Amino acid sequence: MRRLLKWIRDGPSVQIFLTSRPHIRDVILKYLESQHTITVRANESDIQRFIEHEIGGPNDIAPKAMDEKLKRNMFAKILGSAKGVFLLPTLQVRTVLQAVTKRSREESLESLPSNLSEAFKGSITRILQQPSAMSELAKKIIPWVHFAERPLTVDELASSLAIKDDDTFFNSRGMPDPDILLHCCHGLVVINQETSTIRLVHYSLAEYLSNQEELFGSDQRQWHDRIATVCLRVLSFSPESHTEDIPLNYAATQWGHHLRKSDQTPGVALDMAKQYLDINCQNHINDCAGLNLLCDFMYKVRFRRERTPGKYPFAHMSAFFGLDKIILQSSWTVSDLNSKDAAGRTPLAWAAELGYHAAVMALIQKGATALNSTDDFNLSPLILAAVGGHRAVGQTLIEKGAAPNFSSSFQRTASLWAAEEHGNNDTLGMLAERSAASGSAGSLETLMRDAVRRGHKSAVETLIAKGAAIDSVDDSGRTALTLAVYRGNEDMVEMLVEKGAGLDVVDDAGRTPLVWAIRTGNDTLVRTLVEKGAAINSANMFGKTVLMEAVESGKDTITRILTERHDLALDAADMSGKTALMLAAETGKDTMARILTEKGAALDVVNALDQTALMVAAENGCNSVVGVLIEKGADVNFTNDFGETALTYAEIEGHHSVVETLTANGARILEA
Repeated sequence: MRRLLKWIRDGPSVQIFLTSRPHIRDVILKYLESQHTITVRANESDIQRFIEHEIGGPNDIAPKAMDEKLKRNMFAKILGSAKGVFLLPTLQVRTVLQAVTKRSREESLESLPSNLSEAFKGSITRILQQPSAMSELAKKIIPWVHFAERPLTVDELASSLAIKDDDTFFNSRGMPDPDILLHCCHGLVVINQETSTIRLVHYSLAEYLSNQEELFGSDQRQWHDRIATVCLRVLSFSPESHTEDIPLNYAATQWGHHLRKSDQTPGVALDMAKQYLDINCQNHINDCAGLNLLCDFMYKVRFRRERTPGKYPFAHMSAFFGLDKIILQSSWTVSDLNSKDAAGRTPLAWAAELGYHAAVMALIQKGATALNSTDDFNLSPLILAAVGGHRAVGQTLIEKGAAPNFSSSFQRTASLWAAEEHGNNDTLGMLAERSAASGSAGSLETLMRDAVRRGHKSAVETLIAKGAAIDSVDDSGRTALTLAVYRGNEDMVEMLVEKGAGLDVVDDAGRTPLVWAIRTGNDTLVRTLVEKGAAINSANMFGKTVLMEAVESGKDTITRILTERHDLALDAADMSGKTALMLAAETGKDTMARILTEKGAALDVVNALDQTALMVAAENGCNSVVGVLIEKGADVNFTNDFGETALTYAEIEGHHSVVETLTANGARILEA
């Protein structure tokens, strides 16, 4: 999202409509100063219609326990406490409608929860007060939905709930009906009909559950252990032991995350995982539906690759899930731990990318030494850690000897992308320090120039602070300042100048940053560079001056900025003796000619062909410039060493309007 917001801020004019919870608004405000916010609140009339719909509906367990007085009291109490939130009235209505008499409903109305936390607590209390079968089912459903790594489909959840501890095959007769799933949870879970997934009723409920030390008597670690156990039990069923299809995808691709979050405590789940991953290298499993699904998830989905034929990459799978204790207890060889998989990755690369610090340490302890090995995309474990924003992992890899290779464009791009994506440059600074320490300063400068090209100002500042030479040049002789000017990045230019960037470094084409500012027509940057002291009388190898570049650009404002300087050499000439005024005359830029002559440009100096500016204008048929030059005092009868005047050139070239202008202003035909 941060990259999208940055693009919106820095890119073309875009109008975008965002809906979010309040904490997202703070992130948006960092990027979009100009924005209009509308707070969405529940409308009282909508809430009233909802209450009317619920009374006598499926959630009303005693429809006859209602009269007009009770209904009016419900409207008054619930509407009065809504405060613009729709979820709270929803829970309050269902609280009342779970009572079976008018009196109990009135009592329930008097003690309604006043906020969401109280409402959630009340709902859970009512769940526990249900008949045992319903209560026990809800006590499994809510943790499964809450702790799931991704939204569960209804079939995945129902299948998981059907598994018992001693099952050796899948029995679909244990799957609860979807309606029961919802009913026993008292509205705390809902089914998305479009995706057939089940979720908590609101993000606020997820926040509430996350803040509880225990959920139905077990803490988070214990629930993850239970879920991992169920997943692994499903995966352990042999295909021959059942004839029914089991939704394996969730179990196959997520079991390891639950095991990691259980702290891999000794028990059934850990033992099953060891056997499943063949850590003792005994079974040499050749074909397994669950492992095939995991390989597809790791390689086909992400990289469009098939797994490497042969045995399964168990060490890579363990690293993918961050299972450090399994890695430490395994019998995998050093060769296994440093081997490359279908994406060219080592186990260390997987653990580094996903930020599993304990797994990284375990792999190194067990013999993983391929610290700088690159995958098929030329990314090393260190760069992958940076991309993921995992500074602690990166620091550990550096301490063990890893170093970035900034001569690789892939690694430079990934490093800068990481800094942009995570909104800070800590990891980039760490990589830069390591690069400098390993003697790769030249690569550091290349990274700095890449950051300039990407417009990443703070990254450039970080790299300069870490030792990147600010005036280093690329293969075309361009410095960071030249690149920033070429891209019109005014903030970047200001920063580089303040950091001491050389203002007059010439690239291989003989152009300074000021010349590039002129060529791109950026008068703001021209003024900035001139005010900061850029040389205004410099010339390229052909003698073409900065002022000539300005005249050629055709931007009057840039020429005016330059001519404000009293030390500007107005009459400097190039190798052909051409001055800036002659260039204006040659190209018909009458406004330029006026600006230059008003600042005192010499009118009657001659070029290598013995021509004055007036002669040049006459020869090229630029009548408007001829008029300006005559107005400013040019000698219409100036005769060069060849006996030629401006009128001579106009007549030879057949520019009749110029001839008329010259003769009207006193030009005379010379006698032969």
